[in-house]
Amino acid sequence: MTITLYGDFTDAMSRIASTRVDALRVAGVEVEWRAVIRHPTLRTVSEPLGEVRLSQIAEVEKAWRTESIRGEPTPSLAPRIAPTPLPPLSGFAEAVGAGVGDHVRHLLFARYWQDNADIGNPDVLRYLLTRPILHGCSTAEVLSESGYAVAIGGGPLTSAAWRLSRHWASAYTALDRPELPVCVEEGRVRSGWAAVRHLGALVTERDARFPRGNPYPLPRLPLPAQRRSIAHSPAIPVWWDA
Repeated sequence: MTITLYGDFTDAMSRIASTRVDALRVAGVEVEWRAVIRHPTLRTVSEPLGEVRLSQIAEVEKAWRTESIRGEPTPSLAPRIAPTPLPPLSGFAEAVGAGVGDHVRHLLFARYWQDNADIGNPDVLRYLLTRPILHGCSTAEVLSESGYAVAIGGGPLTSAAWRLSRHWASAYTALDRPELPVCVEEGRVRSGWAAVRHLGALVTERDARFPRGNPYPLPRLPLPAQRRSIAHSPAIPVWWDA
């Protein structure tokens, strides 16, 4: 069984879906996560969450506590900012191409929803994603040697990641852009709370356990990222100079 999930890193219900996907992935279920943007915006900087959005998040989190599964971590704090959604999508697309997509998906959700990090800021993402991107298998020099995954304008750096993100967006549009998250399994489409509850049923059915921390170990650091700095101790990789 292979499940395709569409979600937005800034969407509260997508966060729940990602948490349940972690349990399913650890249990051996194949899940392909596709990052999309539910509400496209021309904003290039983050902004404070308004009262309406905060109220919506509070309602989702209240429902999550009511319907949580045994062992499922539930939220303690809500974020206070609304990041622009393109940069995290771009970083995730590059991470998928580099073979570290699941690790970065978990990282982005955790940093925004638990730590209130501004994942819509490309500079913040460069800091967050440098390590996993360097551990990935990308053949693009800017990724494999510098660890960069997001352009200063918020888009991907490689044409492969651009094509992948466009493919995700086209497939989501073909589904008539239903409420996120969207779960596609054996031709059946579930969205919103129906998707979240279905993932929960699958977790319960398999008696899957929710991991603590990031359950996706990074591969060994490839040779290009191990080049040593002449300005520091030999134990320091060259990208540390930046």
